[in-house]
Amino acid sequence: MVEDDGGGTIPWKPNSVEQPNATVRIGGSHEVEGSQQSSIAPLAGIKPPRWVVCSSYTFSVSWPDASAPTLTISPNNNQTISIGDSITFTSVATHNENELIKHNFEWKSPDSGQWSKDIPGFNGAATVHDSGTLNVAPHSEFSGTTQKTRTVIFTPLIQGRYVFRYAAADKVAGFAYSQEIAVMVENAAPHQTLDAPSSVHVGSTPFSLIYTANNPTALSNYMIGFRLLEQREDLNGNIYQPWEELGSHALAAGNRSFTGARPAPGQPGIIRYRAYAWNQWMIDAGAVIERTVQVPNRAPTIAWENPPVSFEYGQPVIIRARAQDPDNNLAAIHMDLNEAPHRHDGFTGGLTGNPSNAFLESYPIKHGAGTYTYAAVATDGWATSARISHAVTVTKATPLGSFSSQSLREGAPLTVVRLSARFANPHDGSDATASNAITYRIISGGNASHPDGSEVNAATVLPSGAYTIRATLAASQNYNEASTDAQFVVESDPDADNDGDGLSNAIETALGLNPNSPATNSPEIMDVNIHTPTLENQ
Repeated sequence: MVEDDGGGTIPWKPNSVEQPNATVRIGGSHEVEGSQQSSIAPLAGIKPPRWVVCSSYTFSVSWPDASAPTLTISPNNNQTISIGDSITFTSVATHNENELIKHNFEWKSPDSGQWSKDIPGFNGAATVHDSGTLNVAPHSEFSGTTQKTRTVIFTPLIQGRYVFRYAAADKVAGFAYSQEIAVMVENAAPHQTLDAPSSVHVGSTPFSLIYTANNPTALSNYMIGFRLLEQREDLNGNIYQPWEELGSHALAAGNRSFTGARPAPGQPGIIRYRAYAWNQWMIDAGAVIERTVQVPNRAPTIAWENPPVSFEYGQPVIIRARAQDPDNNLAAIHMDLNEAPHRHDGFTGGLTGNPSNAFLESYPIKHGAGTYTYAAVATDGWATSARISHAVTVTKATPLGSFSSQSLREGAPLTVVRLSARFANPHDGSDATASNAITYRIISGGNASHPDGSEVNAATVLPSGAYTIRATLAASQNYNEASTDAQFVVESDPDADNDGDGLSNAIETALGLNPNSPATNSPEIMDVNIHTPTLENQ
């Protein structure tokens, strides 16, 4: 018999083998030498005896360690998740006396204020329940151990606040609990995807737009509704197509989608898409996703169109530049002349064509002789083409001359009226005479007093005869030297006295004298009808 401190007795049948001074623990056993065993198994909850006495043996019995198990839980702070998402809890239960026998998972759902450990529907992996799924058996019992680790994956199916904890028990002290973790479960919007190219070009082929709205796997039977919108704007942010609905669908079971070919844009800018999706638990339009499709602006191209290389002075210089724009938004061509603005025109000016293909001609300018450099760029308002340039050479013109033939009596001067050659530009007919001096020379029919090659002017008096006189326009900045000929006939006059010596030309000619050189003797003392004096020219 074993006595406790309170005078009670603990039934015990000793064995027949001597075992002095043995020590046992309540709830444990004592093995004696020999072929038999005997155990002391005091009842839990009694006071520990100081001495155990029997008729033959004395035992010292110790009270077991009554400390509770310790538990950890991870995560160890409050969480927020969405319906259909999963959260994993892990717990480690430890007992330093190898007495751990239970390690359980407990929770409170939004629709219950009680701790649940064995709710029907939560047995087994991914079991569907009105509050969620739990992939662990509700209770786990085992023989005494020092440490146990348990993991639970929870997937909620309704909104609300859940509270979770772990519990562990040993053979003596009962249950201990981990920290309580609150999990706020929010409604889960459908998962949306919106696939479109990142960029397209003006005039390209239609592009594909694919939209899907799916519930989380755990909510696959929930109803889904969605809206899909499109808006288009130009490069300045001006909206030329307001939000247009591509699809609007009321709640329906299962996943939803939209697939369509969208027309290529007519101008650069941005195409915006916006989608809303909601399920049966959501009051408003729910989550929003957006996508943008860039319509990049491409610079126009420009080239000279059959550019001329040279002109003559008097010809109008015209050069043409043609631009093309793949985005159909050509705005202007800027043409410069010798680095200075010459003609910067759009379609309200001289730009001719359409926004995809147009040309601009330079102003027709009659340049003086020299070299002129034209340059041009095309612009669409956002981008410009490469700058092109072209040099044009203007050469001197050879003017066309006109000179009228003349007939005059002997002794008359040539005069300005008779020496009236004119020269004109061969291209526009403008007067070239004033550009430089005109000289007149006898080139044939000359005589002793006016030989060929001699220069004549308005005061020159030519003796009778037929002369060819050439008018020559000297070279200038814009003209080459030019000449033209005319015939001059000087008719004889018997009474004319070219040299003014009192003797007519006819008499001096008859006397063998030069009618253009005065005689040395005075004619007043001569009687040419009686005798022939001896006369000499001065």
